Amino acid sequence: MTLRIQSTRPSAALLMATLGLGLPRSTARAEDAISYKWETYREADGRIKVETQSGSAEHNFGTDTQLKLTGTIDAIAGATPTGEPAPPGSDQVAMTQMHDRRKAWSGDLSHQFPRVNVDVGLANSRESDYVSTGASVNTLTDFNQKNTTLLAGLAATNDDVKIFYQGIYVKKHTS
Repeated sequence: MTLRIQSTRPSAALLMATLGLGLPRSTARAEDAISYKWETYREADGRIKVETQSGSAEHNFGTDTQLKLTGTIDAIAGATPTGEPAPPGSDQVAMTQMHDRRKAWSGDLSHQFPRVNVDVGLANSRESDYVSTGASVNTLTDFNQKNTTLLAGLAATNDDVKIFYQGIYVKKHTS
């Protein structure tokens, strides 16, 4: 098992490394992995702050089947323009405070058949004004003694968008 740690916060990296020492060791050749990432962005004047935490886990069921799960939580807060024009005689636009949190996850299960790899994926992302759900099926087929590979796939999303100030939701579908 491999433990990957990426963090700009030393205490989080140290905690994850310590926890990783207690994980069981795999004797199989297939490699499993767990990773955690923490990121932050702050503008110099304190106007906007963004913080993201994400983690992923990969598990191999033998040499032919792999499962990968990923989760993300991120937040944005600060001041943003309202979209109104600046008052006459000024170049300063009106500002308002905002805060939003997004929670997202995705999962992929792939299996290698003799000449074809099939991957099935599901994903979901939620914000205060937006919910997106997606699914996909992809295949990789080898030809010409593995010198040529054909990728074919299907994907679809179902999104619900809330339009503020109107109190309505708009549904969007893609495929």
